[in-house]
Amino acid sequence: MEKLGYSREELLEMEAAAIDAAVERADVRELLSKVKSDGQMIKIDGRHQRADGSTYPVEVRASVLATDGEDRFLSHARDISERKQREEELERKQAFLEQTQEVAAVGGWEIDLRSDSLRWTEEVYRIHGVDSDFEPTVEEAIDLYHPEDQSVVQEAVQRATTEGEPFDEEVRIVRPDGEVRWTRARGEPRYDAGDIVGVRGTSQDITDRKEWEQELERHRNVIQAVDDGVYALDENGHFELVNDAMADLTGYETAELLGEHTGVIKSDAVVDRAESIVRSMIFDECVDDETTLEVEIQRADGTKFPAEDHITALWDDDGEWFEGTAGIIRDITERKERERQLQRQNERLDQFAGAVSHDLRNPLMVALARLDIIRDTAPDEHVETMERNLERMEEMIDDLLTLARIDQSDNEFDQVEHTDTVKDAWNHADVADCEFESLVPETATLKADRNRLLHVFENLFRNAADHNSSPVTVRVGIINDGESDGDDVQSTGFFIEDDGAGIPDEQGDEVFERGHTTSAEGTGFGLSIVRDIVKQHGWDIHLTEGVDGGARFEVTGVNISH
Repeated sequence: MEKLGYSREELLEMEAAAIDAAVERADVRELLSKVKSDGQMIKIDGRHQRADGSTYPVEVRASVLATDGEDRFLSHARDISERKQREEELERKQAFLEQTQEVAAVGGWEIDLRSDSLRWTEEVYRIHGVDSDFEPTVEEAIDLYHPEDQSVVQEAVQRATTEGEPFDEEVRIVRPDGEVRWTRARGEPRYDAGDIVGVRGTSQDITDRKEWEQELERHRNVIQAVDDGVYALDENGHFELVNDAMADLTGYETAELLGEHTGVIKSDAVVDRAESIVRSMIFDECVDDETTLEVEIQRADGTKFPAEDHITALWDDDGEWFEGTAGIIRDITERKERERQLQRQNERLDQFAGAVSHDLRNPLMVALARLDIIRDTAPDEHVETMERNLERMEEMIDDLLTLARIDQSDNEFDQVEHTDTVKDAWNHADVADCEFESLVPETATLKADRNRLLHVFENLFRNAADHNSSPVTVRVGIINDGESDGDDVQSTGFFIEDDGAGIPDEQGDEVFERGHTTSAEGTGFGLSIVRDIVKQHGWDIHLTEGVDGGARFEVTGVNISH
């Protein structure tokens, strides 16, 4: 009465179905009829409804009681709220366990030595790829492992059952479809009264992790094989990875560098510069996610060396979150020393060329001045011969200076307008008797040193004029075997050709040798200057026959946009 909130009088006036919210009136009559016919007690779960409308679970036991010749029904109701709560909690935990096993790919298993049986959870069946009605023995379960790993599992189980030794092994299984997967098998002995009665453990699919580890190991092997120092920094600039070469370069042990800030090997100024560039990468102020800096690296013993530091920004898989940087440090001590030696050699060469030019030009100027004095009194053929040879000497001095200064030039190139350069070179070449035709698009540009490119065109224009007895037409165009990228067409070279007599096939590449000339007035340096400039740009030059039978010089390996 207290549970239901009714008075005794109210309950005596009510039917049983009125207080059980879980059953209908017809159901109650059917149950009572069953109790009467079977003559045995029945037990059912119900839900009683209180006078205030609230309910609670109950266990109802009903039986027939004969009193004064009449059959009466006797029932007993017990509040099972706590039991139901425990059952519901157990069901939630079981559901959570099954879900966790599926997500984590972890299943449970148990070997019972007393019954010589093996029991698997659903996840173990999924891991092995077999139907849940398969009931393997221990021997059959071991046969599901890779042939090379079966002995490992068998020995681990044997030690657990005989010596009580737990195990934790990473082994392979072979599924029915032939797929090989990695699993982690863990097991611990179970005891009863001090005796080992079985083994209980887990099986986890670790294939993804193993494949990731194997890929990572391959990357580590590649990194270790690199002679340059390789490193990775976290987002705060601390070393997370360094290869052996990095340790050798800096004089630190690998363990000493890991976790340290990059400032341990770089000055504050270098660190600030690198961090500024990385910030520009993060906030899209920089087009590229990588850059190369020339820095000074400080070794563990305090000595320093020049280095090239190639830095790359690292992002998460979605490219949204910055995760740090990776870099390659290359010792450029030898390169710097070669550059200093080359600089000294260039300076000496420039001084020598200047001195030679000065020493040669002085007597040349005197000779030209004396020639003017005797011009009116000496025979014309002698004057013309002297003048032609003196002018040739002046051209040779100019070509020698050009060669010397080309060798000293650096290789810093800018985007150059092709058409304007060709036209300027034609005007500078002073070959007015020849005709000029440009087939170069007005929008064409290429990356080059404009002054040196002018020398290429000027010398080739003069070559066409000097090696033909009559005026020729000189034609300049581009080689259109490149690919189109939207509105921008990429060409791979340019040509300069004439419609003159051409150059004999047997001369071939000899024409580019220094001092080679077929003209009595040539210096033999013009085409060698062209070849050297072309090579400095990373291009190639070839001599072939033009469309009109003349000489055609093709410069290839050039990236021309138009």
